[in-house]
Amino acid sequence: MPLLRRPFATYHLEALRRSNQWLKELDTGVMDGDPIRIWVQGDDRWRGEPEWPLPRTRWTELFLGGPDGGLEGSLDTAPGSGGSRTFHYDPSSEPAWVRGEPRLVYRTPPLDSETEVTGPLVLTLWAEITAADTDWIVWVCDEAPDGTRDILTKGWLRASHRALDPERSLTTSPGTRTPRVRLARSSLAGRPRTWSRCYPPRPSSGRATG
Repeated sequence: MPLLRRPFATYHLEALRRSNQWLKELDTGVMDGDPIRIWVQGDDRWRGEPEWPLPRTRWTELFLGGPDGGLEGSLDTAPGSGGSRTFHYDPSSEPAWVRGEPRLVYRTPPLDSETEVTGPLVLTLWAEITAADTDWIVWVCDEAPDGTRDILTKGWLRASHRALDPERSLTTSPGTRTPRVRLARSSLAGRPRTWSRCYPPRPSSGRATG
């Protein structure tokens, strides 16, 4: 049988093994080996692991930074002095509808050695909008020197689903406790070949400051 290249399609074979093991009582060996299997993007292969998150994980905190203004900033290991970025997003315009622009882009410096990024990700974003609601969409990408990119993972959250203040909230009008938006992506496994590029955020409408 030829190898199915897409991770989701490839895992169908694993799902079949589990179904045959527990529903048909066939010994498929599904309980043998490591209990965790992850798909490593870049290497394009499955790998077994004994625990999740990986016990050898080196947790790293990055901060959205760079000079104020404009749509591009930096991802830094130390917090900056503060600041904000403002842009207008019209979901009915062709750039927004076709290309998802404008968007904010934050880059790390180029990676000087092979690096694996594996594990859960969380972005804490402080933002304000003039629209009644919006959807924040975040991409983490591996960007090549020529500007092409591979999406490693992405996450999204409707702004109205953030933390709410019960005393200020009505059934039809949620009151915010804080402008903080917390987006989580449950898992990621990849080997960026150049440097990572983070796209937070792309709102669905309104004016945003992040």
